[in-house]
Amino acid sequence: MTYRFDLNNPSQTSTLIALSMTDVNFDVGRKWTYVPSEKQFVLNFADEVRTIAELRDDEQVRFYLQTEGQNPTAKTSFANLIYEPILHEEILGLAEAK
Repeated sequence: MTYRFDLNNPSQTSTLIALSMTDVNFDVGRKWTYVPSEKQFVLNFADEVRTIAELRDDEQVRFYLQTEGQNPTAKTSFANLIYEPILHEEILGLAEAK
């Protein structure tokens, strides 16, 4: 298996994002962003924090790599982002994270 993201040495060109199917049903704009310095995920618009293990163990959560898109002149910044699904096995350090 090839690793596409390392929790301890994150890429400078992509960000690890977690989306929960329950959040998507509630509000499309809720996304959890991995903050390497804190080793946890932060909700994009609130002071809510989740550990890596909490999101990893939640069956409703899917992980994605967020990268800059091909539309830098889009009306909103969200339109210039690409989300690529990433499997648990492709994230180095995820299995043993707390």
